[in-house]
Amino acid sequence: MSNLKTIEGFVLKKLDYEDYDEIITVFCKEYGLISFYAPGVRRITSKNKTALQLFTAANFEIFKSPTNRLSKLKKAHLIETHARIADAYFNYLLASAITTVSLSFFRDGEKSYEYYQLLKFIFTKLDQHNFLLKNFAIYLYRSLKYNNSLWDLIHCAYCQKKLSHPRFLSLFDYGVVCDQDFALMVNQDKVLQAPEFIVLLNQIATLPIEEFDDIQLDIKTAILFINVNLEYYENILGVSSAAFYQIKMQPFLQVW
Repeated sequence: MSNLKTIEGFVLKKLDYEDYDEIITVFCKEYGLISFYAPGVRRITSKNKTALQLFTAANFEIFKSPTNRLSKLKKAHLIETHARIADAYFNYLLASAITTVSLSFFRDGEKSYEYYQLLKFIFTKLDQHNFLLKNFAIYLYRSLKYNNSLWDLIHCAYCQKKLSHPRFLSLFDYGVVCDQDFALMVNQDKVLQAPEFIVLLNQIATLPIEEFDDIQLDIKTAILFINVNLEYYENILGVSSAAFYQIKMQPFLQVW
């Protein structure tokens, strides 16, 4: 077993192992996605139990393995429980969808300090019940950056011509359309003539995470954006889960 390391991370997944143990997967600031063996944490007397609940932020003292073997937990120190996420079913669904994205976009040992900051941002907002639709919409689109899957907002989705000031956003194609191709489209129902929305997407993709509170995104646009992004995740990226399905089934999201 290697030297003792202290890592800071968010609990994304828990798997029961043997009688009282668990395998914990966290996204941490130092090493990105990492799993470790947590002995005895399902015992009533375990002092690590609270810090190992889903969505918690904690410092974990682990014996980090230098090989493909699991690292081993020594002790967990709670930073923030984010316990209020579970107070509302919808908040829990959003947090579960976030874990799906994280586990789909990152491999073990793949790190991104910026994505760690994004998780800190979104879990804090969910725990505070703060502008849920706006912030989840922002999270979904910004996360595409870490999978190299951001929409192409520079080239026409049909003719690939580079556009200096695109005016049309095609929700069919998850990209922009030039004026000439827009005029030829038979079905224009899912094309937004909204240059300001394209500017908004560029802001979400490029702004520092600490400036996300300054982004102006109304509820109607956030609902539209969430639906389109979930379609993109499922149909183009092949990322889906029960949480995705349940989110889309919420009545207030079925208005677009």
